Amino acid sequence: MSPRGVVPFGLDPARLAERYRGLLDLRSDAVIAAFRAVVREPVADGVTGLDVGVHVEDGDGRWAPEVWLAWTGPHARITGETGGRHAGASGPLGVDVPGAGRFDHRYVAEGDGARVLSDVLGAWLAECWWKAGGWDLPVVGVLVHRDGPEAGREVRLTQRTERSAG
Repeated sequence: MSPRGVVPFGLDPARLAERYRGLLDLRSDAVIAAFRAVVREPVADGVTGLDVGVHVEDGDGRWAPEVWLAWTGPHARITGETGGRHAGASGPLGVDVPGAGRFDHRYVAEGDGARVLSDVLGAWLAECWWKAGGWDLPVVGVLVHRDGPEAGREVRLTQRTERSAG
């Protein structure tokens, strides 16, 4: 039995995707605004790419999505601080992304639920990126699934395909 207010277990993958997309759509304006701020910032010399990292699991394997930005380049400078726009800088997007807390935990623990949710999340983030004008970023932009069922999968976000210095 699912707790009150939680989508009970048993939806087919299409309905699960539809319900999660509905939750994500409630946050679209905030995510588009955050991506738009990233796109409008000048890119520092030496930056050759931006990885939009999608982390979907917390330390205990629960579905808790978070989006991180990592600026890449051949002369990365790791500073220990979050934020910044130089090669080596990274930090959270700064917008909460809905998790699966409104779904019975078995969707993530059993079957294809985690893959379905991960696919929907990745497609939604890519759509928000494009709506923010991110296709025109002067460096290569890639959405990277960092963990979960889609770990390692990359989706190109920009027109640029080659990482070139400066």
